[in-house]
Amino acid sequence: MVRTSPVMGELYGDGETSASSETSSRMQTPGGRVVARSSKESQWVLMIFRNGLWDLPKGKLEPGESRKECALREVSEEIGYAPVNGWKPGAFLGVTDHQYELKGELIEKWTNWWVFEWTESNEEGEEADVTKFVPQSEEGITLVEWMSLDTAIEKAGFENLRTVLRTLRANKQ
Repeated sequence: MVRTSPVMGELYGDGETSASSETSSRMQTPGGRVVARSSKESQWVLMIFRNGLWDLPKGKLEPGESRKECALREVSEEIGYAPVNGWKPGAFLGVTDHQYELKGELIEKWTNWWVFEWTESNEEGEEADVTKFVPQSEEGITLVEWMSLDTAIEKAGFENLRTVLRTLRANKQ
């Protein structure tokens, strides 16, 4: 059974409160992040190619970690790059919900999404080279790539990701 239904931020305010479930045997509440860079003409997002589908970085909470801290850690792990200049925190984009079956167990996953602006640059002030990215292969990630926002919406492997990306686009207009 696979069910995907976007549940956006109005339900959980800033994304730091917990979600609950009565329908799944196990629930995960990961943090996700849309890493974006913008110019006057366009907006770009960092996408990962995981298990044959274009995805956004996200992952599971570790003990004592906030959802926002989880999002920061997970994106660095999944793209294989920890920014020297840090991330410029942006808006909370909302919460998505989906269920899937894994080894006979129903898993419900609520993901809290934030946008973070890419602020990395080299000594000359030029944007950091994407060849520094090292996809986290043990998580099934084989590519890390900047895409225009429109292309990312088109290529995203799941409808709930397209909803998050459309929310980002609406927030920039």
